Amino acid sequence: MHFCVVGFRDNQKGSVGKTTITQRVVFAEAVAQGKSIFEIDPNGPAALEMLAVLDEIMQEHAP
Repeated sequence: MHFCVVGFRDNQKGSVGKTTITQRVVFAEAVAQGKSIFEIDPNGPAALEMLAVLDEIMQEHAP
């Protein structure tokens, strides 16, 4: 099993986010089925990672 972990970068501040997204089969399945990962497995690890990234972005850029 191979894992690819990526961070995201805020180009203005040059910082890297704390949350990571791991390469998961569900991403390919979602593309193949024309669905989102939230439709396939809303409580799965991929969905939770994406929600964590969204939460981190929202907290960072909250007014």
